[in-house]
Amino acid sequence: MSIDFDLLVEDHFKKEGRLGFARLITLVEEIVNAGDLLTEDQMPPRAIFEWTMVPDIPISEIGWSDVSGEGAERVLGPQRALLERYLENIESDDGTFAGQIRALQEFYSPAGPQQLVAGSKNNAEAIGKLISYLVFYKTLTKVVTNFNASSAGFNFEAFLAVLMKGKQIPAKGAETIADFLTGDNLPISLKLYTKLKVGGSWSDLLGDIINPRFSHPKGNAVRYVAGIKKLSEADSAQERLKQRGEILLYQFDITLDNVINIMTESIHPAVCWLPEPLVRNGTDIHSQLPARDKIPSSEELENTFVNNLESALRKMEIAPQLKQIDPNFPDRNTFIESVLQDIAYGQLRRAEGEGSIFNKWQGLAFTRMPIRRGMSGPLLTKVLYPQFIKMYEKSEALPRWRGELKRQDILNMLKPLSAEIAHAHNIIVDSMTASEVIAQRQEILSGFEFVKDPEVIREYYDGLNSEQKKIALQNTYGYITDQQRQWDLNETQATNPGYPTYTEDLGEIKVGGAYVEEMLKYVSAALNEEIFAVFTSLKALSESLNGFFAGGLADDSEAERAIENAQDIETKTTELKSTK
Repeated sequence: MSIDFDLLVEDHFKKEGRLGFARLITLVEEIVNAGDLLTEDQMPPRAIFEWTMVPDIPISEIGWSDVSGEGAERVLGPQRALLERYLENIESDDGTFAGQIRALQEFYSPAGPQQLVAGSKNNAEAIGKLISYLVFYKTLTKVVTNFNASSAGFNFEAFLAVLMKGKQIPAKGAETIADFLTGDNLPISLKLYTKLKVGGSWSDLLGDIINPRFSHPKGNAVRYVAGIKKLSEADSAQERLKQRGEILLYQFDITLDNVINIMTESIHPAVCWLPEPLVRNGTDIHSQLPARDKIPSSEELENTFVNNLESALRKMEIAPQLKQIDPNFPDRNTFIESVLQDIAYGQLRRAEGEGSIFNKWQGLAFTRMPIRRGMSGPLLTKVLYPQFIKMYEKSEALPRWRGELKRQDILNMLKPLSAEIAHAHNIIVDSMTASEVIAQRQEILSGFEFVKDPEVIREYYDGLNSEQKKIALQNTYGYITDQQRQWDLNETQATNPGYPTYTEDLGEIKVGGAYVEEMLKYVSAALNEEIFAVFTSLKALSESLNGFFAGGLADDSEAERAIENAQDIETKTTELKSTK
């Protein structure tokens, strides 16, 4: 376990200048109750700082997030507050994203810890910074190596928000594509992938550009930070502790001025096609269209989807083998709940590139799940089957069936459920596409052609003033039609240092247990004299008290040794505190 020495000192040494024997006993009892003390094999004469000695911060999506209480007061979860306390010691000269990454890179070298110590005002400050950097790398390694793509991305978002002294933006009711704000209120949209693709809803992007909620140094603009995760393979928990890798970080801005230049070079240049009447004589088609039916929020869509699904489940026939494995299958509160969490229905677009359950994305309310041969293939193989094995592989019933049931047998039994899930979603799509207003819009849109030549589009757009550019964006193909509602940049486009993104390379953060262990060797020398002296005295104190009590409180020499060790702890911790 890890021991918080600051808290230890605060709790036990701030009230008195000297330890009484009663307080000494209380101290030892609390330490023993908090966890196992270091044993002989864990504390060699010349101690080495180890992975297990670096403080652990429990990782959970709820615990890391910061939320708003009454009156928009910011309320931190305990793990988030603890993380902030550590990471506030990581500061660059300029406080920028690139500066913070640079500070981390400088530490991660053989001379890094020594340089950090040399630049500190005193021992206490040096120790605080060294521990903070180690906590950063250990916690980041746990985030990246122990979570699936979606959870790792969410936790990485929280992680960088803390590093930048900022806060996350709640997804619900955010009306922005930004994921978090930096300390100076700059909105950041973060992407983390092994194979990078930066993209999202075209209308949501334009919403942040045309009517931004937050200030940006370039005016009407959105900043993207894109991370590429490169990590060695690991098939077990033990191998994950030895992994090596890095997160490559890039940054670029999409602005009112460069958005057309970027999109004409993107994967889907169709999003920025412009109506021929607009380019020819300035006719604003968007203003002539009847208002699109109000598209429900992701939360509303999810509620409708779940209601549709629950209604279908009550009528669905379940294979007898499934009932023997789980009599309650598919209980809404067990298997179906785990499936819904894996799907993340309101955020389904995130699955793109990792096995999307859609063939083509036109927005959640407009994109059907494919049903072929009575099932939705990707949903069945990439969600239902893995969740089924994960939930039931350790049950008492499944092993008896595993000898008889092959993978295809289980897939066949799950096919009806796959089809019902797809059908529950497609009901929503059908209700949206069949509306009278949408039919009227399609009739107007069919009366003209779109300009598709990128050079013509760029030349026209560059000749507009700011207000005219906003009108042009509201007339783009991806905005007024339902055919191409998604924009995307591939890895080459998103990391291009030249035209049109002029992406800035922020550097890389090394991750992996192997790298952290290397750093522990360099940090050990800086910590031995101060921290390990306290560790050693605590160990000796424990031994003395054990001897004193084991001897029936008769050996005064053991009591004297205990008092001397306790006073030694007090002296060393007081020295550390006095240098702050």
